[in-house]
Amino acid sequence: MRKVLLLLVVIVLVIFLSNCGESLTDKQLYEKAQKYENEENAELAIKFYEKLVSDYSQSKLAPEALFRIAVVAAGFQKNLEKSIEAYTRLVSKYPDSEFAPKSQFMIGYIYANEIKDYDEAKKAYNLFLEKYADVDSGMTASAKFELKNMGKDISNIDFLKDLAEKETSNKKEAKGN
Repeated sequence: MRKVLLLLVVIVLVIFLSNCGESLTDKQLYEKAQKYENEENAELAIKFYEKLVSDYSQSKLAPEALFRIAVVAAGFQKNLEKSIEAYTRLVSKYPDSEFAPKSQFMIGYIYANEIKDYDEAKKAYNLFLEKYADVDSGMTASAKFELKNMGKDISNIDFLKDLAEKETSNKKEAKGN
């Protein structure tokens, strides 16, 4: 009984002392996360970005931290579901941030080009066009192009077929000269 009580006291002390440490600011958390991201330590980078979002949800850095979580999850971890989840959280929690349009677009892009779930991709792109079409004309044009050509073989997309034919023609002309 005495050993159990002593063990319990030690555990409580460890928990108490670990929580008494100096807490990091949002900027410090972001800098640590970036350091780990630059070192390609995805797990620790995401951990610090997540801590920033949970501890400082009103920070100007929180939307960017969620965006970075999505990028790291897709790029380093090849975890597309986690990436989509982070982009979705960003759009939901910070719909007016500068990262929201890119995030909504990326949800559609991942569904269309990586997962090949065209129904989800269409929903995501249509939501992008509904909410953010006036934000970035390049992304708007890309979303419309994706919706029009989603799932098609590259050789069946007129725009790309025309480009390929033009390139072939230019190469033949160059060889002839």
